[in-house]
Amino acid sequence: LTNNLTVSAWVKPSVLLGPQRVLSHSRTISGDGFGFGFDDAKLFFTTYTVRDYTSANNVGVVGRWQHIAAVMDR
Repeated sequence: LTNNLTVSAWVKPSVLLGPQRVLSHSRTISGDGFGFGFDDAKLFFTTYTVRDYTSANNVGVVGRWQHIAAVMDR
């Protein structure tokens, strides 16, 4: 990824166990792309083949609507 990017979603998780992607995008030839979602109750954003980012605290709540977002500002 070479440009700024914001991803967001409204989610209502029924379970928060292990990695669960809410949104992802990639190009198989270049390995470019990103993944966004939860890892257990922590929010994560990964830029494939570059870096993984995970929230320090648990932010996900089972059974509750919540707005989640990640911003990449280069």
